[in-house]
Amino acid sequence: MRNRRIWRKRWKDDAVSPVIATILMVAITVVLAAVLYVVVTTILINPETKPNVSLSSGMRTKNAGEWKINVESVSWTEDIAEFKIAVLNGTDIAIEATSLTIVKESGASGGGLTITFKEPNSDDSLNAGDYFILSGTDQISDYTVEIHYKTQGKASVNGEIKQ
Repeated sequence: MRNRRIWRKRWKDDAVSPVIATILMVAITVVLAAVLYVVVTTILINPETKPNVSLSSGMRTKNAGEWKINVESVSWTEDIAEFKIAVLNGTDIAIEATSLTIVKESGASGGGLTITFKEPNSDDSLNAGDYFILSGTDQISDYTVEIHYKTQGKASVNGEIKQ
């Protein structure tokens, strides 16, 4: 019998070095943690942190220098104590931001203007159908009514009164 040698190609059984494997596992863990963080925060955090309030452009009433500004829509119902209202005469502040609770009870005045808040349903929350009366306006100036929500700035849409 002849001695036959069988030559086989020998492959190394090692895949990657332990150092590289550790680095890859840490990198994969970091990426998965970042993806999980983004998904969870998107689900848990409400993107709408303040209500959207839409006001009408203002309609003249039968009284001279008086305008009615309707609340056309509110994205969610909120107590009027959470809102403040301000009136601008052009770029100047005519009536400082004042709580709607005060405006409902006694009105707010400044710069020759007075604004009052009327609630047909008297539920002490800002709803569509509520309205403001702005009196003391002149026929030259443009006015802007701003609704502010808590301490987070403007609630959204301003009502503008253009002569």
